[in-house]
Amino acid sequence: SVCEDKDNSCKYVETGDISISNERLYTSKVGTCSILMFKLLNLNVMAHIDAGVTKKEYLIENIKSSFTNDELKSIKKIYLVIGPWCTDYCYESNNSKCECNSIQIAKNTLTELGLLNKLHILKENEVNIAWETDIWFDGEISIE
Repeated sequence: SVCEDKDNSCKYVETGDISISNERLYTSKVGTCSILMFKLLNLNVMAHIDAGVTKKEYLIENIKSSFTNDELKSIKKIYLVIGPWCTDYCYESNNSKCECNSIQIAKNTLTELGLLNKLHILKENEVNIAWETDIWFDGEISIE
């Protein structure tokens, strides 16, 4: 597996799922999906949000089962990587021409958790991904 190649404990996050782990997390095959990531209490959090599969309630339930509200408030930054098949319109807030609903699921989740002000959407020039790209997270994002 990729993890063994890297000589590092890591975990793959399946499409539509969320993982909260002290291991390095990674995912791939991001088309119209969005990847939500943050680090808290030495735990990496990565959600591979697929609009057809991922429900806001599922994300909230998983996050709230691992962290208290006070702990969540201490998060410095929450990253969102938008899939390469989403249009440029998706980088503008609330543009109706954006057809990637995964972004709205991420925003709705963070709004309900009171964390939308921590959201940092990475622009295309900050993170260049394709369908084949692996997105890694261990406090920092790396693209391989």
